Amino acid sequence: MDLMYAVARAGGKQYKFEVGKFVDLELLPAESGGTVELCDVLAIREKDGELLVGSPIIPGAKIVVRIVGDVSGEKLIFFRYKRRKRYRRRLGHRQKYSRIEVIEIVKGVS
Repeated sequence: MDLMYAVARAGGKQYKFEVGKFVDLELLPAESGGTVELCDVLAIREKDGELLVGSPIIPGAKIVVRIVGDVSGEKLIFFRYKRRKRYRRRLGHRQKYSRIEVIEIVKGVS
């Protein structure tokens, strides 16, 4: 295995981060072009294949990301219906996400 990756928690979900890749996260409260550090790193796979697993997180490990911009997810349609009552409601929703680029994965203390 020649790529280094990390598994981290962001927005209540777990994501796999690789340097140079783009990931869509829950909307972050930072401006486009800014950098953010994600500190809830659960596991890191190093270039030599060694796997570091935290309990529950790896102390000192972080992922440095750059916010590319805000994007919208796919449209979800909700249809509410009650039979024999002439009640029909069609609702839609598009979730907002922050698209980020992974700049660096810092190993921290093992």
